[in-house]
Amino acid sequence: MKNVLKPTILAAVSCLAVETTLASDVLLIKGNGMLERQSPIMQQEEVSTQERLLTEMGHTLTVIDEPAVTQENLNEYDLVIYTNVGQAYHAGQSTFDTLRIAYQNGGIPLYFLGDDVAYMIPSSGLNNVEDLLLVRSTSNNGSASTITLTQSHPIGLEVGSISYNRDIDVTSVFSTEILTIGTTSSGHPVVVAYENQQGTRITTQLVSIKAANEGIVSDDVAGLANLEKLYQNSINWLLENQGDDDNSEGSYQDGYEAGQQACLENPTSCGIGTCEPATLSSDFKMHLPLLHYSPSAANDSAIMPLWVDLKIT
Repeated sequence: MKNVLKPTILAAVSCLAVETTLASDVLLIKGNGMLERQSPIMQQEEVSTQERLLTEMGHTLTVIDEPAVTQENLNEYDLVIYTNVGQAYHAGQSTFDTLRIAYQNGGIPLYFLGDDVAYMIPSSGLNNVEDLLLVRSTSNNGSASTITLTQSHPIGLEVGSISYNRDIDVTSVFSTEILTIGTTSSGHPVVVAYENQQGTRITTQLVSIKAANEGIVSDDVAGLANLEKLYQNSINWLLENQGDDDNSEGSYQDGYEAGQQACLENPTSCGIGTCEPATLSSDFKMHLPLLHYSPSAANDSAIMPLWVDLKIT
C-alpha cells in the first residue's frame, strides 16, 4: 500500500494538537552476494537493524531475496532498498533493469547499501548501471577509513564521523550532477545522492548499516549511532517528495477519516467534548478539517472546528 497519513491526537487540558506522519511501505532486497556469501545470522542482523530503524520512523518493511524481484512487486512500494552487506558477487542484470524501470517510470526512489556496491559492476559484469548506482568502481581494494559527512545536506545533517574498519570501494561519481555527501579519509565518495527532473531520488551508501561482519565498524558507540542517524536521514530525504503525486489526495482522505474516527469513538481520551464529522475543504488541499469539537467536555454548547495544515517534510 502506498504512503498514508497517520494522525495522532495529543491533548493537554482543553487544548488539542494533531501530529501527522507519512507512513510508507519499504521493500528491502537482499542481494545475491549477501544471500550466497553471508550466514543467515549475519543477514538477519542487517535486516533486523533496518526494520527497527524504519519502525521507529513509522514505516513498514517487507524483505525479499533478489531472485524474487519482479516489476509487479516493486510497484507496490514507496521506497526500494538494495543491500549486499559487502558482498558484490552475482548481482543480477535483470534486477537492475527492473530497478531502473521502477525508478524512471514508476517514480520509486532507490537506496543502495553495502561497501561493495560499486564493485558489483565489474565483479558481476553488470552493464549500463553506473548512472543508477551513481558511482564508478575504481578499485575494490580500499582500506579502513573515517567517513565524514557534509552537514549542509539533509542526509548528513547532525551526523558525526564514522569509523569503518573494512575496505570500502574506491570510487568516483558517475557525473557532476551527483552530490557527494560523505567521503573517506582519502577523499573518495562513500555517500552520494541524485534527484531527477521528476523529483525521484537515489542514494548510494558504501557502508553497511549493521556490523554484520566482525570488524566492519569499530567499537565506537558514537560512530554506530551516527551510522543509524545517517540511515534515517537518507530514508527521510528519499521519501520527501513521495506525497506530491496523484495518490496524495487519497492519503489525505485516509488520514482525515482515521483521525475523525479515533475522536468519535473516544472523545474523552482526547480531552474534548462531543465530536461531529466535518467536511473536507474544497478550497485548500493541504488545509484539512479533521473534525468539529467542543473545546471542553463540560461545555458542549461551544462548537469549534479543528483544522490541520499539513506540510510533508
